[in-house]
Amino acid sequence: MSSGSTKSRSLSSAVKDWIGFNRHFKQRFLIMIVGVFLTGFNLALLILSDFGADPYGLACLGLSQKTHIMFGTVELLGNLIMLLPVLLTQPRRINVGSVANMVLVGYISDFFRWLWGRILPASAFTYLPSRIGIFTIGLIGFVLGIALYVNADMGTSPYDSLPLIFMDGLSKTRIPHFLIRMAWDFAFIILGMILMRGFYVATILMGLLLGPVCSVIAGVFRKWWPDLQKPDAAAGAAD
Repeated sequence: MSSGSTKSRSLSSAVKDWIGFNRHFKQRFLIMIVGVFLTGFNLALLILSDFGADPYGLACLGLSQKTHIMFGTVELLGNLIMLLPVLLTQPRRINVGSVANMVLVGYISDFFRWLWGRILPASAFTYLPSRIGIFTIGLIGFVLGIALYVNADMGTSPYDSLPLIFMDGLSKTRIPHFLIRMAWDFAFIILGMILMRGFYVATILMGLLLGPVCSVIAGVFRKWWPDLQKPDAAAGAAD
């Protein structure tokens, strides 16, 4: 067997290990794509309701309005900036799902905000009861999308990876992990509110509750689909 053929097989094996390739890869990939789509689709509803968005989304929305750059482009650029320290410290956190989240969520949201703005009457976004309904539907769908994305176990977005890296770096300080994540989210909430010149209670509540709620739902999904884990995760669970 030639050395070139051996290297090719080694590279192929390394790629399969990186993406967590197993017999359930197609199902996991589909779940990840559905999760990313639902996240972007419902993020559009959250933004249109004008009650707030997730912490990172609110900050990107404020930057988008200040710079007149598309919301999806701002989200992508922000993730690319945060991607560098992740790759330099814990590149294992980045996978196919990370890229899909970085590239697609913001642009999916842009598209559906454009679409709903042409299909739905303007009063739908100004009449309080309809705004509450839009926000409620958007929030439920957004949480479901994130839970599916997390359960697919195909990588973490740079925004979510950095606080995890901070947690590892500060593990000896005994600072509770949830406080590190909360501080991270609230830094973006404050930035978003400054840029948007508004106070968004819904975003504050999402900063406090979104992570725990998504974790609970993702845990339920794992009980439904225990075989959809990456091979190393499944092995760890077996140990």
